[in-house]
Amino acid sequence: MRKNVLLAVALILALLVGTNFILPIITGSSQLLIVLSGSMHPGMRVGDMVVVNSADADGVELGDVICFLDPGGDPNIMITHRVMSMEEGDERVFQTKGDANEEQDNYLVPASKLVGKMVFVIPFAGYLPAASKNSLLFLVTIILPASVLILDEVKKIIQASNPVSARKMEREKRKRTRQMPNVVHGRVLGGVALISLLLLMALVLPNLGGNGHTTLEEEYVFKNYGYLSSVSVITPDDTTQRLAIEPWYSVIPRTNESVVMSSSGPMDVGVTSVPYVLPVLWIILLAQIDPYLPAFFIIVLYSSLAIVLSISLWFRKTKTKGIRINLIIRRVSRSLRRFHLM
Repeated sequence: MRKNVLLAVALILALLVGTNFILPIITGSSQLLIVLSGSMHPGMRVGDMVVVNSADADGVELGDVICFLDPGGDPNIMITHRVMSMEEGDERVFQTKGDANEEQDNYLVPASKLVGKMVFVIPFAGYLPAASKNSLLFLVTIILPASVLILDEVKKIIQASNPVSARKMEREKRKRTRQMPNVVHGRVLGGVALISLLLLMALVLPNLGGNGHTTLEEEYVFKNYGYLSSVSVITPDDTTQRLAIEPWYSVIPRTNESVVMSSSGPMDVGVTSVPYVLPVLWIILLAQIDPYLPAFFIIVLYSSLAIVLSISLWFRKTKTKGIRINLIIRRVSRSLRRFHLM
């Protein structure tokens, strides 16, 4: 029953991943591109991989990051820059700019060159294809582990085909089940969760003083009082006014500040400032939903990571009292069967 539950969960996760990520790439509605220059730093870094969804020119808005074919005519080059202005005519034309560039691009991008809109960034994933070309690295990370797994499975098949070996394996399996069960040590787990939570709150809280919704006047000052560099984001309630704010996102070194200027007068905005422990684009996407969401996401993500990495401390075989996982699974399975019979 336990294996069936785990298999069902794995199938559901695989279906979700396939539907949302793999299927669009196979059908061509999404593309994975590798960042080769620093023109969009710090939102996208060299070596990052970006997910680009196909889009019509009519669906592009000011401030969107678009991917387009090289206006110079090289079919092997794609450029990913932000839309700064648009011109209407027989064909919509975009004026673009890299976030790290001081000047706008010295060309216009016609709608016929549009590939799509950037929707997500996967940090450092662009280095994987290059790493796979290294024959020694490929041998150590792929070939050897796969060979060990295959040989282990072949050994099990041979042993299972021999009645004597099969009975021996069954006795060993029964012996293992009678040994001390794996238990969850609630106090240790709670201690790990509490310590990681307190450390993360101490890291995040110094940046939260100005977070929330406010009215942006002509000038706003972000001050970084935290222990790390921080990412600041200004999100206008009216997204069409995003480009009227300069800079509307930035990375601020420790003990420094950033001055934000508004060229269109007072406007209602969301203000976000968090430690620079997530990719900048992730913080921007979360801040557009709610100014406090990036901080909440950081705490949940890294607390969960701390709990997973410390699993050997709170989940192990022991004679001491703990939460018996196998007992919980049997009770849940029994309850599910009763519910099904009803």
